[in-house]
Amino acid sequence: MVRILNPVGEFKRETEHSKTGKMDLEMGDIPILSRVIVADEDIELKEGKSVSIKIKEISIPAKHIATIGAYAANRHGHTIAVGSETHIPLSMDKVADKAAFVVIANGKIEKGDLLGFLSLIPVKIINKFVE
Repeated sequence: MVRILNPVGEFKRETEHSKTGKMDLEMGDIPILSRVIVADEDIELKEGKSVSIKIKEISIPAKHIATIGAYAANRHGHTIAVGSETHIPLSMDKVADKAAFVVIANGKIEKGDLLGFLSLIPVKIINKFVE
């Protein structure tokens, strides 16, 4: 008899975290804040193009660097960056409200669609005056 194990239980637990927009982690003794990148507008997509998509605001604490998960979370493409109109220094709190998205398949993004995952890693600034 063959028993097929299904990861549905684990998937459901992770989905519950995603609904809140975060699933914080640790790497060794380093806490990593994890946030979902969610579309805040509807937009038509053309394969091979890159677009700017309005996203639900993501707060980025001071002294945290952001990395985007390499696993594509949307079938139409991949988020390659998040940000806002104004550059804010690493030493200050900031908010991301736009995402750069590379389209790999024609389609449509709808408000509320998952675009990707953002990890926020705390850092210590050790050289403030780099020349």
